[in-house]
Amino acid sequence: MKLITVTDDRMTENKLVHTLLHIEPYVSAIILREKSKSEETLKMIIETLYKNKFDLRKLIIHGNRHLAISTGINRVQLPNNAPPINGIKLEYPQLSLGRSIHSIDNVAEPVDWLLYGHIYKTACKKGIMPRGLKALREITFHAHCPVYAIGGIKPEHVQSIRDAGAAGIAVMSSIFGVAKPEKAAKEYAKACEVSIHDSIC
Repeated sequence: MKLITVTDDRMTENKLVHTLLHIEPYVSAIILREKSKSEETLKMIIETLYKNKFDLRKLIIHGNRHLAISTGINRVQLPNNAPPINGIKLEYPQLSLGRSIHSIDNVAEPVDWLLYGHIYKTACKKGIMPRGLKALREITFHAHCPVYAIGGIKPEHVQSIRDAGAAGIAVMSSIFGVAKPEKAAKEYAKACEVSIHDSIC
């Protein structure tokens, strides 16, 4: 099972860099989802990571195709409401593209991976019913690419997620929203049996 983390846009630049450097050995990929930070700030963060020997192959840029191209990061996570994938692929043929989905509607799109959720109850989706394992099984059955489950997932849920056919899990607040992100990342990595050379694609 592969382990993806998603940044929560709540850390300062210095704290974010520090956290990413410390959790990098334990994760398969990190989606840099920092909507409040400028493109120039994100470029500085990526440059600082590179200078500190962070494996940039593990980075996925959230949404911003231009930032991905300009920094040499060849993977982008598209939100659910992004334009149709075929047009994006024509414009950016060098990129690997994933999409976040919340239903089976987009499951047949020609993307490189899918992020599906939320699976369990989570404060990030307060008041919205979780989709659960049955819906996850339906998604993984119909998908033509790896599916990663997200939303309220704890280490003890990993086996159930695996049994539902997912290629891995994605975690945000349970790593970036805790006092000791590195410790949390280690616990998830142990549950997922993550290889230090693992990657999502």
